Amino acid sequence: EETIPFSYSSKNLGGIQILTKSGTLWGTERETALIQGNLIHYILGKIQIAEDLDKVLTHLTQNGDIAKDETVWLRKTIRQVIHHPQLEEYFAPGNQSMNEREIILPNGGLMRPDRVVVERDTISILDYKTGEQRKSHKEQLQEYARIMEKMGYAIKNKILVYITDQVTLEYLNSA
Repeated sequence: EETIPFSYSSKNLGGIQILTKSGTLWGTERETALIQGNLIHYILGKIQIAEDLDKVLTHLTQNGDIAKDETVWLRKTIRQVIHHPQLEEYFAPGNQSMNEREIILPNGGLMRPDRVVVERDTISILDYKTGEQRKSHKEQLQEYARIMEKMGYAIKNKILVYITDQVTLEYLNSA
């Protein structure tokens, strides 16, 4: 046991409180789900067209970002998205797509839609979710669309893509 002196300049003299919220997740199923969800988002952000999947997985494996044994479930999961009958068109060659591009808002804030696909004079916005469905997901996607419309874009589709054991889509109407 060793005492380590410290100095501080806080108005609240006395104690230091450290809370590591993420630390409460360590070693839990929720932590695993969060890591997997972030990984799926990251890989989808690297894919412009469906044919990019193998190249992206190979690069991540060679780079040491993912273990070779993870590629099986990642490939299966992401193929369900990029080859989904209602989503395939958004991952087809010839589309102009923007993944994870930051948009500066009038108030100086930022928004970053997962995928925006430009099709002639309209755009479609896809937002990936790996957890349970929530009202806030719809609100977030509607906000993306509202800002994009203010920028002069006509919105063709707003799609929430829920990625679990299977892919579930939720199309949002204009609001």
